Amino acid sequence: YGATIMMHSNGHESLVGRLENFEMRRAGQAFRLGRYPIHFHMIGTVRQSYVRHCSVHETFNRAVTMHGIHYLRVQNNVAYDTMGHTYFLEDAIETKNVITGNLGVLTKASNALLATDQTPATFWITNADNYFSGNAAAGSDNYGYWFKPTIRVDGASEGTPQAENVCPQGTPLLLFDNNVAHSNGRYGVRIYDNEDGWYPREKPCEAVGAQNPFVPMVLSNVLTYRNLVNGAQISRVAKVNFKHWKIVDNQERGIEMPGAQGGLLLGEWGTNHFDDVLFVGTTAESESFTNKRMGLETAAWQ
Repeated sequence: YGATIMMHSNGHESLVGRLENFEMRRAGQAFRLGRYPIHFHMIGTVRQSYVRHCSVHETFNRAVTMHGIHYLRVQNNVAYDTMGHTYFLEDAIETKNVITGNLGVLTKASNALLATDQTPATFWITNADNYFSGNAAAGSDNYGYWFKPTIRVDGASEGTPQAENVCPQGTPLLLFDNNVAHSNGRYGVRIYDNEDGWYPREKPCEAVGAQNPFVPMVLSNVLTYRNLVNGAQISRVAKVNFKHWKIVDNQERGIEMPGAQGGLLLGEWGTNHFDDVLFVGTTAESESFTNKRMGLETAAWQ
């Protein structure tokens, strides 16, 4: 079993946790829920707290877990050789956290906790109301960034008063800008949901309609390259805008919107679009990638 650091106190701003310029090695405890190397747990708002300029490597259970917290700053950290989802938003209630300048390398599959940890992501994003900028995800067994907003808040936060008005699958994206994904085992960026999809709207917990329209989802300035399947895979979304992307040297496709997995685009005609996106099929450095199929494979439109 490895070392763990847990920050927990019941109530907004009830603690200040500041972790900076230190190293954790062989940390976290596999098969033990909540035993992560760095874990902010069920506090609420933590505006005065941060994790920055830290290195976490050779872990047995994630790297940095944000659980039931808001406004935490996770900045300029390095996580290497980690088991399971590395930078982890746990219950889909977590919002307004600032996750910038972080590097995650060699995220490995784990059988210790969630089923999805068997196909891990360096950045596991269950609520889009967070700020992601300047991060890099490299060499994951499966995914760099995995957006998987749930229908409702789950885990220990489910059923709490704070969860009543939180509907992740209708929640708009705060910011996803200037992030990099490369050399991942499947996709650099994955947006995947169940049949309900990720359809951000002005009132997230109410049905979409004339008085509650879809809200644009802008993912900007992304570089995704040399991933072993696709640069990005997008499932059921609405008003998605890929802005200033560079998609290079991916094994099979630049972007896939798979109809076979229920891929579906919603929104008025022209509201799902690509703006200044560069597709590069093959460079001299990737001549060994021989199974390339296409730059963009689109889904059905409704």
